[in-house]
Amino acid sequence: MLTSIFYHKMMIAVVTLFLISTTTLAQSADDILGKWTNPNNSTTVEVYKKGETYSAKIIEAKVEKQIGKILVWGLKYSSKNNEWAEGKIQKPDMKHSVDCFIELESYNTLSISGYHGLRIFSSTEKWKRK
Repeated sequence: MLTSIFYHKMMIAVVTLFLISTTTLAQSADDILGKWTNPNNSTTVEVYKKGETYSAKIIEAKVEKQIGKILVWGLKYSSKNNEWAEGKIQKPDMKHSVDCFIELESYNTLSISGYHGLRIFSSTEKWKRK
């Protein structure tokens, strides 16, 4: 009987700690704001909020004419999916835009994916916070 009560109290403590830790790790829509660099450190973008959507513009680049170009626009945060989606991306070497979504892997790392049609065919890069 005593073992059963101890086990019950221990389970309540474990569940409580789990709930506290997942609440602490929950993302805020504004967590992607700031400066980010691409994988080869050739470009730095600044993610900013305009109204209820998020965009990113190039603020540093090896090719000077790319500075100021809007790279990503129209992203909306989904707390249900823990991602920013419904946006568009157009890299400087692309002639057209593609659908885009971002997932924050950690405070300092995000995955940005572009795709045509279906997400399973997406191309993804990992950017680091600057």
